[in-house]
Amino acid sequence: MIEFTDAANHLQLRYNLKIKVVRSDNEMNRNKTKSWFNKKGIDFERSAPDTHEQNGISERMRQLIIEKSRAIRLLGRLSHAL
Repeated sequence: MIEFTDAANHLQLRYNLKIKVVRSDNEMNRNKTKSWFNKKGIDFERSAPDTHEQNGISERMRQLIIEKSRAIRLLGRLSHAL
């Protein structure tokens, strides 16, 4: 949860972007997490258990973000640690 809150705060402060919806396959379905989402006005969408088809969009988006960040890191000749 700490990493997610840091990322959400960074997006808000740096780029003035607000997270509106979080889709998860119930990995983030905890009371503390849900109360933080409610406090920030973020909708939490859960997929049905054991239905990998519903995770397709989030998995593709995750892969797209990883590929783009890797390309930026390589083009910028940045450290592998980034």
